[in-house]
Amino acid sequence: MQLLEKILVPVDFSDGTDDMLRLAAALASRFRSEVILQYVLPLSGESSLADTAGLLDAAQASAQARLDACRQTLVAAGAPVHSVLVDEGMPAERIVTRADEHDVNLIMIKASSNEASTGLPLGMTAANVRRSAAKPVWLVKSTVGLLPRVILCPVDLSAASERALGNAIHLARHFGARLHVLTVVPLLTGWTSLLLSVDEAAEAAHVRVQSERFAEFLRRFDFHDVTWEQSVRRGDPSEQIQAAVRELQAELLVIGSAGRGGLWRMFAGSVAEKTATQLPCSLLTMTSEHAIRLKVDTELSDLETHYARGRDLLKNGFPEEAEHQFEHCVHINDMFAPGWEALAETHERRGDPQRARECREMAARIREALSWRMIEADVRAGHPLWNRLFRRK
Repeated sequence: MQLLEKILVPVDFSDGTDDMLRLAAALASRFRSEVILQYVLPLSGESSLADTAGLLDAAQASAQARLDACRQTLVAAGAPVHSVLVDEGMPAERIVTRADEHDVNLIMIKASSNEASTGLPLGMTAANVRRSAAKPVWLVKSTVGLLPRVILCPVDLSAASERALGNAIHLARHFGARLHVLTVVPLLTGWTSLLLSVDEAAEAAHVRVQSERFAEFLRRFDFHDVTWEQSVRRGDPSEQIQAAVRELQAELLVIGSAGRGGLWRMFAGSVAEKTATQLPCSLLTMTSEHAIRLKVDTELSDLETHYARGRDLLKNGFPEEAEHQFEHCVHINDMFAPGWEALAETHERRGDPQRARECREMAARIREALSWRMIEADVRAGHPLWNRLFRRK
């Protein structure tokens, strides 16, 4: 089972690169991922063709040597390196292109390069990658600890925030981190006050409705083996998210970068964009793809392998996929009681107590039948007539 297959790590060899490599190695080791290292040479200037060719060759050789050193660092830390790439062009464009070519799960990029010259806390390249990549982007702040101990995931109940929370749950489970799920209810002010009669009762009703929707949203997720909590705040989403990061001392913020359209954008603006440029912690943004993508080998035949695979899937928070594995088990042998008991567990995790009860009853009947067969075999084996008729000569 593969959850995080490939991580693209563009480097620029500036301060903070070593911290990012250590984080990439820890992540790859934890998820058994492969790392793709990349360095992008900027486009050459107006030098002569001969001078340009010579400078480009020298720059490529230097970049290759430094990337090889980065490879050795990763391999020594237990992180396999899939490939090492030296490209030329616009950095953000080449990073996004390579991410798509290699179908990576995640782009991990340093969040503070060139801040002084660009005026952007993320750095020009990191900011452009975050805006244009369809792949999830992990923006690494070098001042933050190696692996997150506290993860904050703000949600607006959109499809993007659903992806974000699903991935945040997997990360919290694998890192043993505490997960805090937050939703922010914008105040009924501004243009909204012109459309609605706003008073304390209306505000309270608005918050109550949004809180109920939030609770319903959370019921879709499997928080098994995750230490987590939830909260509802009122106010400007960007301000409340940053306040929560500081109060919780979160090391990683996981957020969907494409929230609701229409009124959400009109009133709140682009929350991820505003938050990304002001954040003191690392940031994982989700757009149209998941970072944690389940890849399961379907070419299995024996019962024990299906059962072990199902237990592994259940442990990692994939009850639906685990159910398929346990169904294979009872299809191979319908008297396999552990398979029926495991199916009951998956139905419980997926909120279907009736089917869970039916599977447990089936497992109980099987175990009772097998128990009587064993008793009958013992009785027969000890009976004198049975021994005379069937004892070995």
